[in-house]
Amino acid sequence: LEQRLNDRLVERLQQERDPARRDLIYGFPQQFGALKDCLQSFLEGVFKPNAFEERALLRGVYFTSGTQEGSPIDRLIGSKAQSM
Repeated sequence: LEQRLNDRLVERLQQERDPARRDLIYGFPQQFGALKDCLQSFLEGVFKPNAFEERALLRGVYFTSGTQEGSPIDRLIGSKAQSM
């Protein structure tokens, strides 16, 4: 999915005329890619085998927007800075 977002980036930027929206579109694949390590760690913990329960079955992952204010790039940079 991340690769598909990157593959369509130039086309999508050319379609958008609003400079503010173009900035958001440009940063989206990077923001999405930043989820990979966090999501992988979470899923490994959830689906870790144990002797007491049968392993859960992953049926799907859904991505939605939970924050509607602030700059996404600022949040991404802030979270990266905190992890270092």
